[in-house]
Amino acid sequence: MFAKPMTLLWKSLGIGTLIVVVGSFLGLSFYPNFFYAGPVEHIRNAFTLVSKFPQSIPMLFEGKMIDSIDLPEYYLLKSFLYTIPLFVFGAAFLTIVNIRRVVKNYDIASLLFILFTVVFPLVLISIKDSNLYNGWRHLTFTYAGFVVLCAIGLAETTQWFSGNRFGKYWSVICPCLIFLSFIPTLVWMIQNYKYTASYYNFIVGDPYMKYDIDPYATSQTICFDWLLANEIDNATDTIKVGCNNHNVVDYCNKLRSDNKLSTKDLGRFIVEEASVRGFSESDADYTILSIQFLPSKVIKRFFPPEGTIHVETYDGHPIAAVVKRNKLDSRAVQLMRNEKIEEGMAVLDSAYNYDPNNFGLWFWLGYGYYYSGQYEKSVEFLDKFFNFWPNQEMASVALMYEGASQYELHRYDDAINTLLDAESWSTYDGNLPFIYAYLGLAYYDTQKYSDAIPYLEAGMGTFPFLQEKLNYCKSR
Repeated sequence: MFAKPMTLLWKSLGIGTLIVVVGSFLGLSFYPNFFYAGPVEHIRNAFTLVSKFPQSIPMLFEGKMIDSIDLPEYYLLKSFLYTIPLFVFGAAFLTIVNIRRVVKNYDIASLLFILFTVVFPLVLISIKDSNLYNGWRHLTFTYAGFVVLCAIGLAETTQWFSGNRFGKYWSVICPCLIFLSFIPTLVWMIQNYKYTASYYNFIVGDPYMKYDIDPYATSQTICFDWLLANEIDNATDTIKVGCNNHNVVDYCNKLRSDNKLSTKDLGRFIVEEASVRGFSESDADYTILSIQFLPSKVIKRFFPPEGTIHVETYDGHPIAAVVKRNKLDSRAVQLMRNEKIEEGMAVLDSAYNYDPNNFGLWFWLGYGYYYSGQYEKSVEFLDKFFNFWPNQEMASVALMYEGASQYELHRYDDAINTLLDAESWSTYDGNLPFIYAYLGLAYYDTQKYSDAIPYLEAGMGTFPFLQEKLNYCKSR
């Protein structure tokens, strides 16, 4: 470039700079809130968000649910490997094989520029340890340059073969290979005609319950359409529908606003969001569930739940279900919350016999068995509940009652360990006096008096009977 006359050099640089500046400004002008937020500030904030995006979501990766900010270093590389069509990898190999011809026949600066658009974003994201989720959808723009490089390799291979006898065979083999590479996707589209995304190649095998797939939200709206056509149309009373994806709520509102529901349907049903964790507590008449964000243990044991009347499948795997509720579980939970233990346990027993895998019942069974004095059963159900899905909101309460039951069974060491976990997990200060009281008692009964004192003191305000044991600990 510097070998050119200075006049031409400055002219080239000037025009290039003008294109970059004006082009960037025009492009950004159409970006939301660009002028309102301030051009310089907006760009600075955008780069900050790219490197440290604040929102994190659970990701299914290699069969484990991982927070998107804690993904391993090789996440991007593996996502590329498992999702880029194998034919494109073949074309990339041809580019490497023909590298001498490529360098000879193409402008080096242009090739390096294209390579830069592919490599630099990946390196920057790796260095910045940026927050990524759902594969490499935020880096789709890098794929364009990669495809150009692959196409160059394919073109050079074709050109090379055209000068020898193999050329006429290659002119048939190459299109056939391209067509054959389309067949798996075409077959997938026919088998899963309701959905629009298929981006895993053969290397990954079966991505189900190993990696995130797209149709979760779509499957729920399809389930809602099925429910409208097959259940709600035949109903006479108002129907309450719960779903664990807000898209269904939005979809229902859109049907209403677009007048795609009959006048009688407008007031016939209520749609509201409901979590899978709260499945047993929902009083919905129907619940639409998808497996999105569910741990594999939950899917294998619980999904689809008892009472399922329709299942949406993806490659033959269930991904969403419409459940007709008998409401035994929600009625039992309501009774237990109102401290009607005996009546609640009777209904809980019926609900458990109907669906033993309804994990939300396990906590309330353990809770009820504690207050009924059946401590072995209490420990059994509370331990099963906690280990099944340990990050639930009720986890600390489950540990609290499990530790209390262990104490009543004179398993003091187990009780201490469990209650200490309950203390560390606790999200509600109102439970702490109960935990402290049992910890103080467990340390007292194991003659660890110095350890018992702070817990007895902390629990004494709620449980005055601890005063006598506290005095004894201080005397010892």
